[in-house]
Amino acid sequence: MQRLAEVCIRRPVFAAMIVLSLVVVGAASYARLGVDRFPSVDLPTVSVRTELSGASAEEVVEAAAIIEDAGFSTYDDLLHGFGGGYLPPVLGSRSRPNTPTPDFTFRTGMTVVIQPNVVTPNHRAGVQTGELVQVTDQGIASLHQASRKLRVVGED
Repeated sequence: MQRLAEVCIRRPVFAAMIVLSLVVVGAASYARLGVDRFPSVDLPTVSVRTELSGASAEEVVEAAAIIEDAGFSTYDDLLHGFGGGYLPPVLGSRSRPNTPTPDFTFRTGMTVVIQPNVVTPNHRAGVQTGELVQVTDQGIASLHQASRKLRVVGED
């Protein structure tokens, strides 16, 4: 490995050609990547909202029960605080309780990350999602500006 580094330092054009050839081989391989063996999966859409500030943590956990009622589970916490780290409140779900549900009420102006990460009960399929929101008097407002649509790549 050290010899390769020495050669690349002495011959930068040679090193660039090695990298370029790897990129070309990778691009050609990606274009030929077969997706016909992937199973056809209809991903469920689950939306959990609290409509007004003043909702309790218990109300949010109960509203999220729609996930388990639909036959799915959560892989991570439902929600956690935001502000430079993984901050309180941290809420689990019925199927994956984090701690006893805290005695907590959401207030206008708070920012939280909603991330249920819904999975099948056997954890073989799922979707990881997260949404940074701010609690408002009318409910929640998304602080994301990127499109939430799935992007399809590699179609003919």
